Amino acid sequence: IVKKVDRTLEVLLAGSSDSEDAKGIIERLNQKRASLILNPSDSFVNYLYGLTTHFVLASNRETLGIVALEAAVAGCIPLVKRNKGISSYLPEQLIFDDLCSFEEKLYHVIQPNFSKKIYLELEDLREKLLPEKTLLELEKIYMRVL
Repeated sequence: IVKKVDRTLEVLLAGSSDSEDAKGIIERLNQKRASLILNPSDSFVNYLYGLTTHFVLASNRETLGIVALEAAVAGCIPLVKRNKGISSYLPEQLIFDDLCSFEEKLYHVIQPNFSKKIYLELEDLREKLLPEKTLLELEKIYMRVL
């Protein structure tokens, strides 16, 4: 993947690593204009969402995909490793299974025409997950329980 990153594309990596070759990957990415932000706070992650157009979640540990939802609501286009939770709400073209499918899907996802189309398709998801709407739905559930 690192070899195929366009030198004009700026890459931000945030979080912690679940890769055994993290140091080598980081060194190669640094040569390709990639920045690494280790263990960012939640507020800084939200700030980063505002700076980016795309979001990749390749973690084997993130099984619910909450951060992918956060990124999508913030306006990013997520590209996410398949798991049961994520598969229920993202279109198939934004989900990858392995390195080969990741490279193929990443190539398409970063194309301007495809990005615009997917961004518009995610509008409904963003609308449903706005904090105000989520709180309203939770309030309705709470009122029914009482």
